[in-house]
Amino acid sequence: PLSEVAAVEQSQVLLPCDITPRIKTDEAILVLFYSGQVGTPIYSIDGRSGSIYRAKHWVDNETLQSRAYFDMTSSPTGLVLKPVLTSDHGHYRCRVDFRSSSSRNSRIHFTVIVPPRRLVISNVAGAEVKGVIGPYPIGSRLSFTCTATN
Repeated sequence: PLSEVAAVEQSQVLLPCDITPRIKTDEAILVLFYSGQVGTPIYSIDGRSGSIYRAKHWVDNETLQSRAYFDMTSSPTGLVLKPVLTSDHGHYRCRVDFRSSSSRNSRIHFTVIVPPRRLVISNVAGAEVKGVIGPYPIGSRLSFTCTATN
């Protein structure tokens, strides 16, 4: 399945990754997060030698720096990025290995929304208008252009 996730630049986002086993007696032992087509993980939790809840977390500092952590208490569980950067946009894959069951892979398409830095409203002559515009007679036709820039 492909999850669609979007967040505003500089905000916080959770990229979902379900670590709940399908069988109650099973448990997650390894979580791997991948970005794009890269074959090496950008984040991992290795619980093969004990509980995943006490396992060591590893982060790729080149990709995520100190902006990421895996939240096992949220519903859904997942990788939290804070703050979100425009470079975070793209495809992610989460692989969860279980002690007894087969691995589970989930895919995420993450869109970063970059808000405009400046809005300019122009009249039909192309001149920028500011403040109160008008008054205009009731029923008159108005035409303005709004331009957003980053």
